[in-house]
Amino acid sequence: MGDSRRSPLSGDSVAPACVEALEQLATVKTQLPVYKFTVGGRQQYIQDSDRPAEIDRLQKIVDANCSVNPQTRSNEESAAQRLHLIRSPDCTAERDKLALMGKPSSHDSPDNIAQQRQRVIERCAAVETPLNVWLLQMWVRPR
Repeated sequence: MGDSRRSPLSGDSVAPACVEALEQLATVKTQLPVYKFTVGGRQQYIQDSDRPAEIDRLQKIVDANCSVNPQTRSNEESAAQRLHLIRSPDCTAERDKLALMGKPSSHDSPDNIAQQRQRVIERCAAVETPLNVWLLQMWVRPR
């Protein structure tokens, strides 16, 4: 198992490499389009034919870094689920909505802004998303 540190996502002692690999495994296993940002800021999508190899690569990281202790593994999985939510298109939209509400041109009431801020704090705290991290494609619903 890799080294344990305090996770900013759960407050529990978890292996950061494990949490990251578990979250990435969940992302790549979805049926949705998945991409990562390149150094130039462009989106690079994973091809369906490349997913099995990426899943195998991530599984090896999980096997090498995650705990076999059931309680610790449960903490790691919980932290990974939280990270998955934070990186989700839903949380991205919630953070973007809050940013728009805070603009001078916004007509949102202070109460609505406070409610949105609280929602973001509780569900969608910001975390750094380094390059080379798979993200789910955000879908915009037609109106």
